[in-house]
Amino acid sequence: MAHLALRRVEKVYPTHPPLHALRQVDLDIERGEFVAVVGPSGSGKTTLLSLMGLLDVPTMGEVWIDGINTAKLSEARRSRLRSDQIGFVFQQFFLLPALTALENVATGMLYQGMKPAVRRRKAREALDLVGLANRATHRPGELSGGEQQRVAIARAIAGDPVILFADEPTGALDQASGRMVMDCLRGVHRAGATVVVITHDQGLAAQFHRQIHMLDGAVVQDDRVGPGDITPPVGLPVVTMATAPVIPVTSVMPVPPVTPVEPAEPVLEPEPEPQVEVEVLPEPAAPEPEPGPGPEPAAVQTVVAEPVVAEPAAAQTEVVQPVALDTAVVEPVAPEPAPEPEPEPVPAPVPVTAVPAPAAPSPVAARPLPRPRIPWTPPPAPGSRTAPAEPGSLLDSLAARLSFLRASEDEEANQ
Repeated sequence: MAHLALRRVEKVYPTHPPLHALRQVDLDIERGEFVAVVGPSGSGKTTLLSLMGLLDVPTMGEVWIDGINTAKLSEARRSRLRSDQIGFVFQQFFLLPALTALENVATGMLYQGMKPAVRRRKAREALDLVGLANRATHRPGELSGGEQQRVAIARAIAGDPVILFADEPTGALDQASGRMVMDCLRGVHRAGATVVVITHDQGLAAQFHRQIHMLDGAVVQDDRVGPGDITPPVGLPVVTMATAPVIPVTSVMPVPPVTPVEPAEPVLEPEPEPQVEVEVLPEPAAPEPEPGPGPEPAAVQTVVAEPVVAEPAAAQTEVVQPVALDTAVVEPVAPEPAPEPEPEPVPAPVPVTAVPAPAAPSPVAARPLPRPRIPWTPPPAPGSRTAPAEPGSLLDSLAARLSFLRASEDEEANQ
């Protein structure tokens, strides 16, 4: 079986409606290939990388790595397999800004169970492979974009992966930095790793030995265009430097000597004679003869002829009788004048009666209130038990009551 194999792989995201990212993908990648997966945005390239790199699980189908069906592995074993055999390079660098380049590379091997000294040694070797040994103590903020991407590549290869996946590794870089990154990827491939790069750049994909074209989640074309073609057609011998026939030098036909041809003398053309322009002047006009005394003119006899008036011929005139025509006189109709708008009635004025203001009250001199007069009721005669009359006021009642009590006491005392 191939080093990396996909069998009828599908990936469906549970949206409304469902999104089919991959459709029945069958793919084999051999060990040591240099592969580019090409396609427009949305064709399923990154989803394919996630499934091949064990970052995600397919909805249907199987992913095999070194003869292991990863669909039957637990999450812990999948993580272990991914840590030991797979390296990742993304378009974003994902470097920790507080750590140096050496520390960022060493952090990538943290889950492989290596000792700190071993991780630092491998990190220095990886930085040396990508040409950044002199920048090991610099932090990401002190590095250029191309240098940060090379640090990310060093982090991916420091753990000696068997497969290296790169998702748009040159997408955010200029041309010079992109060429340096491609040189690093070629060096990793020459070291024996399988390199799979995701890109939409046709010019970048042309530098790989195999190109897998994707469209709408399916593989539509698979081309082997270079040394990556490790499976030659059946029946054709494989020609190497050891088996290639040696062509003797004597079998080459001699080349006859070439006789130099002398250049012909140039033919000189006669120079044209200069043309002289001649200005033609007009001949002078002959002078007019001066008038001299000539012979006297002969007498001329004048004859006056009388005009002959011709009689006018009688003109024949035809009298035309007028024909009566039935004509109707149409009197112009004057347009009716537009009715004048009736004036709006003006409300009659409301008579306003002036109400005189109330006169201010005249000041009244304060007079003392009259003191109430309490009528006096004589006490009852001794021996009389008749109750006094009802008083007219409270004081009268009290006085009468008091008099009654005193009379009663005096009567009891006398008895």
